[in-house]
Amino acid sequence: MLMIEKNINRLAGMFGVEINRTRSCLTLRTLLRGFFRRFEVDCVFDVGANTGGYAQFLRNDLDYKGLIISFEPVTSTFRQLRES
Repeated sequence: MLMIEKNINRLAGMFGVEINRTRSCLTLRTLLRGFFRRFEVDCVFDVGANTGGYAQFLRNDLDYKGLIISFEPVTSTFRQLRES
C-alpha cells in the first residue's frame, strides 16, 4: 500500500471509516440492463450491424423488447442480417 493510502486510511479510521479497494465484477449484460432501465431506452440504432449479433444479444440476453434499427453497408452481410 502506498504511503498516501496508509495516511488516508489512518485519518479515515479516526472517524470510524474504513476504506477498501474493490474490483467491479459487473458484466456488460448487467451494465446495459441498468442503463436501459434507468434511461428507459426504447430504441437502439445498431450501426455496422454485421449479421445481427448485437441485436440478438439485446433480445436474448437482455430481454430487450424495444425497437432495433440496424444498418449494414456491406451488401452480402446485409442479406444475412435481413434473414436473421
